[in-house]
Amino acid sequence: SKKKKNLFDKDIYVYGSDEIWNYENPFFGFDPYFFGESNYQKKIAYGCSIGNADPRINSNLIFQKIKKNLYKFNAISVRDQNSFDLVRNLLNSKTNIVLDPCFLSDPEILQPDKSTYKEKFEKKNFILIYGDYFNKKEIQNILNFAKSQNLEIFSASYINRWANKNIINVNPTDLIFFINYSKFVITSMFHGVMLSYKFKKQFWYSEDPYRKNKLGYFLEKLDLKKQKIDNLGVDQINYKDKEIEFNLWKKNSSDFLINSINKLSK
Repeated sequence: SKKKKNLFDKDIYVYGSDEIWNYENPFFGFDPYFFGESNYQKKIAYGCSIGNADPRINSNLIFQKIKKNLYKFNAISVRDQNSFDLVRNLLNSKTNIVLDPCFLSDPEILQPDKSTYKEKFEKKNFILIYGDYFNKKEIQNILNFAKSQNLEIFSASYINRWANKNIINVNPTDLIFFINYSKFVITSMFHGVMLSYKFKKQFWYSEDPYRKNKLGYFLEKLDLKKQKIDNLGVDQINYKDKEIEFNLWKKNSSDFLINSINKLSK
């Protein structure tokens, strides 16, 4: 019989980010693969998240498996407080809370001007809606705000029937284009907030319970909780306020990744 090919034939593996460690994820549940199962090479976790899963451990077999696998990582960083708590509870050690990787690089494929929508939409004056977790009161607020600003409402990637235009066929480059060229962003999505911050947009968010844990630490640290949709149109973000703190966090995040790789390369 043919020898089974080793799936893990590289020197170092980086796991992350997003909620690959959400053992209660509604789509894939607990998947040991994301915890490094059967991978005996050197491993780094960058910005992993357990999403809205419970960080309090019990005698559940899943936690025993997670613990066993996490012990084999050479370096661990997470993306939010909830995930920090799980690692601390399981391994009895603190870990780094790093920035989402979208802040660490600007690959050419994600340049806003590469979007095929540029020609048609670059001169439009619009508010971008990204996500679909908005209650009736929030929707009315958005409609009133758009009218007061004389702006159209474009919804990207999600259908919101109250928007002027729904643009569903959206790849990552297109999403970055719409965020970059919008006058304001209103979002219920984690990356809606991340990319708005990256491009220094004025944004407001609605609090989707599914994403609350993932967003909490970021909003708290950079004093953005006031950007909740209840305050739509009220608070403008002064990006200078937290610039030093943000740049330090960005440097620490990048250093964690580079130093971990360098250490394991020796």
